[in-house]
Amino acid sequence: MERKKYFYNPKTLSFVEEKISLKDKILKVFGFGTAVLFTAVLLLLISTDYITTPKEKKLQEKFDKVNYDLEAITMDITSLNKSIDKLQERDANVHRVILGIDPMDENLWNTGVGGTKKYKNYMSFNNSSTMIKESLERIELLKRKVDMQNGSLDTLERLARVRANKLAAVPSIKPVREDKLRSRMAYLSGYGWRTHPIFKIRKFHKGLDFTASAGTPIQATGNGVVREVVNKRGGYGKHILIDHGYGYKTLYAHLSKTMVRPGQKIKRGQTIGLIGNTGTSTAPHCHYEVIYKGKQVNPIDYVYDGMTPEEYQHFVEKASVENQALD
Repeated sequence: MERKKYFYNPKTLSFVEEKISLKDKILKVFGFGTAVLFTAVLLLLISTDYITTPKEKKLQEKFDKVNYDLEAITMDITSLNKSIDKLQERDANVHRVILGIDPMDENLWNTGVGGTKKYKNYMSFNNSSTMIKESLERIELLKRKVDMQNGSLDTLERLARVRANKLAAVPSIKPVREDKLRSRMAYLSGYGWRTHPIFKIRKFHKGLDFTASAGTPIQATGNGVVREVVNKRGGYGKHILIDHGYGYKTLYAHLSKTMVRPGQKIKRGQTIGLIGNTGTSTAPHCHYEVIYKGKQVNPIDYVYDGMTPEEYQHFVEKASVENQALD
């Protein structure tokens, strides 16, 4: 039942029933609805800013964890960057110096990568966009440094392999093991002017004579390929010529037996023949020559194996004495 409202009319000195027009009813309803709507919006805004729903709380926790992980990743990137920079420093100051090549260009090594457009999809993340962009840029730089370092190590490996091959090829040991040499090399005829044992004239001796018993093994003094195996009645008699590459060749003369063939690949220390007294020779020995770029050089500079510095000095002094050669 609708409640009726009355008001006192002083003119008629009586209570009169209040009559509300349709327009006033509509305005009243609209005003009430507007007030309710405004209150609801206000409450929604307040709840959005100050009241966290369970779903929002979970999202915030995930966001905080992402930020924490991102900071950890940034620290890892910094650590990796330092490690790769130290590796590059060793590359420049140790490996490349040893191998005799210039270090990588430092400006090229530290040049940045990418641009702002490359990471525009991440710029919408309010608080994390800058951190994400910087981390991705550093990762790109790190990848490029790793690629550059890999390329550098490949180059160093190739050069080291070439250097190792050269070191294995260059003559560096005696053609006869020291424990097989007669009387610990009591008699040694070296490189230079010597008296010829048969013609008794001064003649330039182009090698180094190692005395040992006939049949003593002779070894190659470096890796190489046999170029000549010759058997002559005079001169060097039975002798072998090995090409070591890099401009080096060695000759082993007056052998009693040769044990290799032309074109055969030889390793340092491999037996190639036996001591003899063939050709123009006056006693069993190995006449040894080192030839560099077509010219005989002093073998004394290439036979430093198995000796202390003092022993080697004594060996040099003995080889320099002008005496009678054995061939």
